[in-house]
Amino acid sequence: MTVFYLMRHGEPDWALAAERKLIGHSADLVPLTENGMCEVSARIPEIASFGVDCIISSPMTRALQTGHIISLALQLPLSVEFDLHEWIPDLSCTWSDASQVGALYRDYEHCRGEPPVGIEKPWETRTSVYERTLNVLKRYKHIEKALVTCHCLVIDALTDEIMEHAGIIPYTVE
Repeated sequence: MTVFYLMRHGEPDWALAAERKLIGHSADLVPLTENGMCEVSARIPEIASFGVDCIISSPMTRALQTGHIISLALQLPLSVEFDLHEWIPDLSCTWSDASQVGALYRDYEHCRGEPPVGIEKPWETRTSVYERTLNVLKRYKHIEKALVTCHCLVIDALTDEIMEHAGIIPYTVE
């Protein structure tokens, strides 16, 4: 059985996305804030105690930077997995600001991640997030313990837990 320590990235610099008027996935290119880097660094001793063999990261900057900080500190290999990306609030990838994403997320929450039968929603379903994430983790079943740097709704789809920035929760795959 493999233990995956699911870690939410540190605090991202959303102000940069607003300042530059980034649209859709380009907003996901923002780095961590100074505080976000400190949040991640503070977790390094705890992560070291887990005895993980590697780090598996989402390709989104905030998660990748989180994994990189830990990788350097603990001298662990880092793999990037596309399908660990965050929930997609609008499958057309045309959202333009945080308020639009917030409204889509509230609708997602209202529907508990699954649209009512016969009604189409613009967002990625919870089932989709769960399945794509689980498919990635299953490819790493040969590893005893791994740290996975990813996102709030990825972790929620697997564990039903909403994590704070730099929060960590164990998850097993048999």
